[in-house]
Amino acid sequence: MKDQKRWRNGTLVYTFSGLITLFLLLLLGDFSWSLKERSIIQIVQLLIKEYGASDTLSAILTMSMPAALGMVLTPIICYRSDRCRSRWGRRIPYLTLMTPVASVAIIGMAYSPVLGKFLAQSGICSTPERGVLWMMGVCWTVFEFSSVMAGALFTALVNDVVPHEVMGRFYGLFRCISLGSGIVFNWWFLGFASTHPQYLFLGVCIIYTLGFMIMCLFVKEGEYPAPEPASGGKLAATVEYMKLSFSNPYYCLVLGFYAMAIIAMSPVSSFAVLYATHMHISMDTYGKAIAATFGLSLVLSYPMGMLADRIHPLRVGVIMIFVYGVVALSGYFFVIGPKTFLTFFVISVGIAGCYFNGAASLLPKLLPQKDFGSMSSAGEIIRSLGTMVGLPVLGVMLDYTGHKYIYLFLVAGIGCFLTGGMGILLYREFKKHGGPNNYQAP
Repeated sequence: MKDQKRWRNGTLVYTFSGLITLFLLLLLGDFSWSLKERSIIQIVQLLIKEYGASDTLSAILTMSMPAALGMVLTPIICYRSDRCRSRWGRRIPYLTLMTPVASVAIIGMAYSPVLGKFLAQSGICSTPERGVLWMMGVCWTVFEFSSVMAGALFTALVNDVVPHEVMGRFYGLFRCISLGSGIVFNWWFLGFASTHPQYLFLGVCIIYTLGFMIMCLFVKEGEYPAPEPASGGKLAATVEYMKLSFSNPYYCLVLGFYAMAIIAMSPVSSFAVLYATHMHISMDTYGKAIAATFGLSLVLSYPMGMLADRIHPLRVGVIMIFVYGVVALSGYFFVIGPKTFLTFFVISVGIAGCYFNGAASLLPKLLPQKDFGSMSSAGEIIRSLGTMVGLPVLGVMLDYTGHKYIYLFLVAGIGCFLTGGMGILLYREFKKHGGPNNYQAP
């Protein structure tokens, strides 16, 4: 009888049934996580717009502020997590702690209209609308505080426990689950975001809390070698982190391409719900359009993961970023009304989905595993800086131009072509380190 095939990641060894169990647990966590990420921000954008928020305030609150938190918190939590050693592992303890924090914040957002009116009646805020915006702002900040840290550690957990030879396929399944959660929410529930936001908040809270905690309870991490002794205090740790992440020009190019690709494709999707309301598109119609984009990405997610395993995620990423740029520039010239907007929106988000499906394993494939958490967080710093500055600037531009949302397609198209050029430079350096078949992280 032949020996059963086994897959390894560090000290972890999986049989086929063990690998399936691991996938199911992580996919449960990803479903609950993705449902939270794909639903809450849209409900918040609609709710604060209803209570008088401008495009600039919406961009600062829902995009720049999370980016600022990520820039500050992600390196700290990833550095500490990389050095943590406990009986539960180095990622699970932090994930378990952050989950109830996010849940409490979601409950706070659910009751922000009630609490905001109470603040106005108590004389703390001048109007109920201002009170609601203050409560939403506080709860959203706490929510993002938890989500930013948990998101970085969830990625690091996957890198620690999933065998790398199946990483592309795993991320393909990840995208399937993530997109599936988006389809469910946007097709059947987004239409109720304006009329019953409280019930949506509470429902997402229950699913997220149960799903993520079950994953944290049953996923087991392996054993890690002892971390190198810290060379000094906080200043020395900061210097060590910066040296690790940014001293090698090649890794700067890797992290720069990773961050800029996300930033370049964000203008249209970040303001899409506001674009739709400006065109008087109902939330039910808009939700179904999003569901259609997720359905397109869902069909392509596993094949794109397989393609990434076959030709490498960097190649896939560079190709798709150029395709997105072509679509975005075409949208700038041809979007003239609700139908053409929805058409180009569906296509552009579908192409972005192909990018994220194919390039999901980019950093695990290019960064050294032992320092993955710290170095990947450096990419988040770059992304956060771009988001923190760029999206509020777009918000100011939209307010100044009288909500000319068509410019979002132009900005995205130019950004994607610039990022694609960076990707070509990265690929040339990548080939010097062995290329797709013999790559060795320097």
